[in-house]
Amino acid sequence: MVKFLYKMMVEIFYIPYVLIIFIRKFYGKEDKFKFREKILPNKIKRPDGFLFWFHVASIGELNSILPLMDFFLKKDKKYNILITTVTVSSYNQLKKKYENNNRVFHQFLPYDSIFLINSFFKNWKPNIVSFIDSEIWPNFISKIKKMGLPFILLNARITKKTFKRWKIINSFAYELFGSFSVSISSSRETADYLSYLKSRNIKYFGNIKFCSSINKSEKFDKNQLIKKMNP
Repeated sequence: MVKFLYKMMVEIFYIPYVLIIFIRKFYGKEDKFKFREKILPNKIKRPDGFLFWFHVASIGELNSILPLMDFFLKKDKKYNILITTVTVSSYNQLKKKYENNNRVFHQFLPYDSIFLINSFFKNWKPNIVSFIDSEIWPNFISKIKKMGLPFILLNARITKKTFKRWKIINSFAYELFGSFSVSISSSRETADYLSYLKSRNIKYFGNIKFCSSINKSEKFDKNQLIKKMNP
């Protein structure tokens, strides 16, 4: 029932969301060209080869995966990386670091509507997907599960307040969190919450936000994480 209501509400609020995006663009809070990626089908050319897709919300989550990105870019020239973000600041940060790298691609995450999601996957065809931190988009998650893609919840973070909310709609939460192939927790507390929410293959290697380099960290087990991320 909750899943049905969510899907219905997403479609109902599509037009208001489009209006909000245009208002934000008018006030300079959206990228003047790429804002369309949030609300319209997009056809950025997919690169040949293996494609990692990482979704982050903002700068903090983006910075936490930069060492992983650099590791895989160096490991194999056939590896490409798609980053989807929500905020303009995270896009600008990514562009600043990888502007001249033709194997790193960016798109703003489309609105969680079925027709935009289908267009997204038809275009990108990712080989492996990672959602970072607390990014949960039910329709995207449902589509990824149906496609049978390797799906990682990376550096998962669930606060006590958020956990209480998920418990209210526990059946819906079980379906969502059970869709991830691997759930890598940022803390032992979150690992406990993930276990309650029926996530699979829960791992805790430390918080990747403490790791400024994939090769240098006492708090973070890079070898275990890379093993889970390897295609």
